[in-house]
Amino acid sequence: MINKWLRWGLVFLWCGMIYYFTESPAFTGEHMASMIRDIAQKLQLKHVNNVSDGFLSWNYIVRKWAHLLVFGMLAFLAWKSMYPHRFAWRLYHPDMIRMVLIQQ
Repeated sequence: MINKWLRWGLVFLWCGMIYYFTESPAFTGEHMASMIRDIAQKLQLKHVNNVSDGFLSWNYIVRKWAHLLVFGMLAFLAWKSMYPHRFAWRLYHPDMIRMVLIQQ
């Protein structure tokens, strides 16, 4: 029982972190572009000149990878939280299937 509450607690904690970072002014597109530009200058990466020019810019790529990782982690946590009842939505009972077929 404790394990179930802990897992769901992690899901809601992760949702809260997503909300916090979404609302934070430090993670806007312009601010992330300036952070990427600063990192590229500090590392002396001369070939990184397309930081915030739209599609396939470094800003776009970094932000999309961040979304993939964050929401992928949310999906994993939710999947692990539903462990014993993960596939409970399936109708295996023959009477239930028969009732569904008869009603059609």
